[in-house]
This record gives sequence, C-alpha cells and structure tokens, in this order.
Amino acid sequence: MPIALAEALRLLGHHRMAEDRPFLQVRIRSAHPRAARGAAEGLLASFGLEGFTQRLRETKKQGGYDALNSAQKHYDDVFLLDAEVKNGGFAQYFVNCGGGQWREAVAAFEAMNSQALLEIVRGAVAKFGPDGPSKDRKERQEQLAKLVRTQDKLFDDLEQRYFKNREVVEVLVTNFVINNADSFR
Repeated sequence: MPIALAEALRLLGHHRMAEDRPFLQVRIRSAHPRAARGAAEGLLASFGLEGFTQRLRETKKQGGYDALNSAQKHYDDVFLLDAEVKNGGFAQYFVNCGGGQWREAVAAFEAMNSQALLEIVRGAVAKFGPDGPSKDRKERQEQLAKLVRTQDKLFDDLEQRYFKNREVVEVLVTNFVINNADSFR
C-alpha cells in the first residue's frame, strides 16, 4: 500500500495545482517513509522543482562546492551529514571528508530552523571540545580515534536521538527548497 500511495502522491504533484499543496504538505509527515518521500517529491514537482538534485549535483561536479549558491550549500551540507549519519553514524561523518564541513552543516540546520536536529549535531560536535573537530581530515580522524579509545559508545545516545527525532530531514529539506525555490531552479 505505501508504494502505491507514494506513487500517487508523487503524480499528484505533477499536476502543479496549488490546491493540492496543503494535502501533500500534510502527507510529507506520514509515518510511512515511502509515502512521505512520495509526498515530498510531489510537493517539489508542484512547485516545478523536480530534478533539482540532479542540477545541484551537476553544478557541484563541474565547479565544486564553491559553485553552489548559499541555499544549495545548505541543502548539500544537511544531505551529506544525514546520509553519513544514517549509513554509519556520527563517527563515519567525522571520519569522512564531509565532517570537515560541520560548521557549514550547523549553519544549514540553523537556516532550516531545525531546533532538535541542530541540538543533536551540536552535541556531536561538542564531543571534540570547545573548538570542535578539525577541518583537516587527518587531524580530525586522530581526534576521533583518541575519543573512541576512551569512550567506545561516544555517539550512541546522540544517534538514537537523531533516528527517533520527529524532525524528519526529508521534510526539513523539502520545505527549505520550496521556501528558496529560486535558488534551486
């Protein structure tokens, strides 16, 4: 059922009718992740924003991160952090290249008015001390290794909070993209 519902919601958005947007907006908070993603895709399509991720990737591929505008950078920073945390937790995020952009990710969550996720990310950053993790990947990896040697479950509580959080990243970024539509066309 959620697969069919997701496809129906996605297709509904392709009609680009303003009166469908409130219906889709409610559905992006669905307890069924597929249905929520379908509603998010439909909502983006209703604003003519389908394919924005491909455009963003192409811009980044051709000109690097600095070729993105401010709103696109915010989207990219949150998307990267979320993907890394969902794949391997905060340790994976900080070990990989994206972890060097934690300041930008914090700024992105602030720009998206995310309170709960922002607090969790700041909690992960605080584990590194008052200056946070190094921008330098090798140094950051050494910092993380020292922390993990003394606390093998360093991020467990924060990750549990992240995954149980009611602020769904897909909803957050969908609303952000719609509110900054001109930056994503």
